[in-house]
Amino acid sequence: MRKTVLLLSIIMLTQTIYAQDIQVYHGRKKETTVYNSKGESVTNYRLYKKQKDAVSIRILNPNPIFYKYELKYQESEIEAESKEITDLLVQISVALVARTTPPVAGAAPGVEPTYKIYQDALNKLLDEINTAKKYVAGSDNPELPKEAREFRRTGGLRKAIDQIDALPATANHFNDPKLLDNLNTLCNQIVNIDDYIKKGLLLLNTSIVQNVNNIKKSATDQAVATVITADFNVTEKKGEIYLVISKADPNATVKRDFHSGTEQIKLATVIPYYERAVLEIVPVGNFLFAGQEKEFFIENNIVGSREVKKTRFMPGVVLNVNAFRFGETREMSLGFGPGYNFTSANNAFNNFYLSTLFSYKNIIRVGAGFGFAQYADGLKDGATVDNPLPAKIENLDKVIVYKEKPTFFLTIAIAGLNLTKKN
Repeated sequence: MRKTVLLLSIIMLTQTIYAQDIQVYHGRKKETTVYNSKGESVTNYRLYKKQKDAVSIRILNPNPIFYKYELKYQESEIEAESKEITDLLVQISVALVARTTPPVAGAAPGVEPTYKIYQDALNKLLDEINTAKKYVAGSDNPELPKEAREFRRTGGLRKAIDQIDALPATANHFNDPKLLDNLNTLCNQIVNIDDYIKKGLLLLNTSIVQNVNNIKKSATDQAVATVITADFNVTEKKGEIYLVISKADPNATVKRDFHSGTEQIKLATVIPYYERAVLEIVPVGNFLFAGQEKEFFIENNIVGSREVKKTRFMPGVVLNVNAFRFGETREMSLGFGPGYNFTSANNAFNNFYLSTLFSYKNIIRVGAGFGFAQYADGLKDGATVDNPLPAKIENLDKVIVYKEKPTFFLTIAIAGLNLTKKN
């Protein structure tokens, strides 16, 4: 049943391996390799992320028995998830008691057979523990990169896990699910033995079983399925992710790459995407092109009119929807939306047009549109062309009649000016 669950887990992990942003093969010295989310070997990897996004890193073949894995972002250490990493960094320290025959001096002749059964079971168990320790020591030999990426169990910690799992599981053996109970049962069956000796043997059983459990806890599939997900403080500036691999035991002799902390494996340069709101309110300046327009003026106290061709400038605002984003960091966008021009005609806010707007960050924002704007069309309140203004009228602008006319707009936004917060 355990192997079936294990197989299903491996299949699921194989299907999701490329979901990680960064994958790391921990090889022998100078063989450690970084892969992108597509499984391609990369150097100087540029990883594009949204600000405040999580970065997911997978070590394809970690061995937390011998190594510690730490992440650094720029100069600040990033804590890995405690349940997935910290609990797995278990150092194996199996200090077995020397196999000497417990003192049974003065015991009755009937003691030896029952003690011999216990002693033989204990010695076999100790042999299996030593075998498991050899498997763990051998796990420092990494599998090949291709084998690690395909989750083959032909080397490294995965192979050691299978070897340890294959040790006997019958009563009083390494994988016995009731190992402590069965050892204590054998111990309690020893007759004619002093209580203090029996208590010592029971404590010995507890110590040995604890050693067995330590080995099992360190050599698990959870240890080699490590996915580090860390929330980096990604800002608008670029950052760099480093992996520091150090020895779990500073005095141990190991075979793979490890780094003291001053040497770091650069995994990627994080380049944040440019943050831009989907919907923006953008103050703009509009140049209006409507061809010929009528202009009224006063010359020698006589009202006159003429057809002129000129470009007008009006302040306005655009409700811009950033529909398309592109560029290396999505710093450019193409949007559209309704725009309005502020005009003094009749104190109105009624010049409407439909605008497109190209943006490079908030530095360059230009666009074009088509809509309606108000232009002078005639006179009212008795004012007429080629005649003086009526006596009661002091300002020509007060008697000009405006009419909406189809107009082309050239829109320019002031650099950095935006009334909407970024996402």
